[in-house]
Amino acid sequence: TTDAYRFLSSDKVLFIDARPQEDYTEGHIQRALNLPVRNSRAQKMSFMQKIPKEQKIVVYCIDSGCPSAERLAKELEFMGFKNVTVYPDGWLGWQNAGYPVEKGDGNE
Repeated sequence: TTDAYRFLSSDKVLFIDARPQEDYTEGHIQRALNLPVRNSRAQKMSFMQKIPKEQKIVVYCIDSGCPSAERLAKELEFMGFKNVTVYPDGWLGWQNAGYPVEKGDGNE
């Protein structure tokens, strides 16, 4: 969790929340984007088209018991993203550590 916070603080890492939109809206890691793992491949490709393939990306879900972050990370790697990491502690680990969070759909 401390390493993930350092990544966020660097402003060079893109955090992607793999949870459903409703969960993301209730709360997410500050500046994280929402790309639900259940979105279609076409939706994911459209979402990711403006992001450079070399971008450092950290994908997370609710916690280490959730397979969505790992699944989304593999899909992003399949799309050609070269620097994808999973943050296993996820939303709960981040929130429990007291690190910066936001609410809303990210379009405010």
